[in-house]
Formats: sequence, C-alpha cells, structure tokens
Amino acid sequence: MLTEHEWQQAKVLLLFLLPFQCCTSRFESNNSTSEIDYLSFAYDKLYNHIDNVKDKLHSGSSFGALPCVPSMLTAIQQMENVLRKCHE
Repeated sequence: MLTEHEWQQAKVLLLFLLPFQCCTSRFESNNSTSEIDYLSFAYDKLYNHIDNVKDKLHSGSSFGALPCVPSMLTAIQQMENVLRKCHE
C-alpha cells in the first residue's frame, strides 16, 4: 500500500511523463514514413514541458512543496542532459 507521499510522487511522475509517452506513441505508430518535420516540433514541445515542470517544482507551492522535489529535480536534470546530448 502506498503512503500519501508516494501517491503524490506518483501523480507528479504521471504528469511529467505523459507527454513523453504521447510522443513515443506517435513515432511508434508511424514506422512507414519519416516524420523529420515532427521531430523538431516534438523536441521543442518536450523541452518546454521540462522547463515548465522545473519552474513548478522550484516554485515552492503546489507540486513544488512536495518532499520529493529535490530527487525529482535531480532526475529531471539528468534526463534533460541525456536528451540534449542526443539532440546535438
């Protein structure tokens, strides 16, 4: 059984990861044609999403007040570093 803290962390993870799942599904569902034009749009959308989530976590209110914020910010930064490296 999850604690209240674990449920809150799960909600944050769900909200954070949902756009990535949608983007992945879009690319997986279309393996017959190239979508290079969508790739740039997807990267922009995901980078903007990362920035928005980081801003909310840094805000100190709502999600930013949760005890999991430091570990979430560390994980998001590491993920962002990998994305930027892949995008170079």
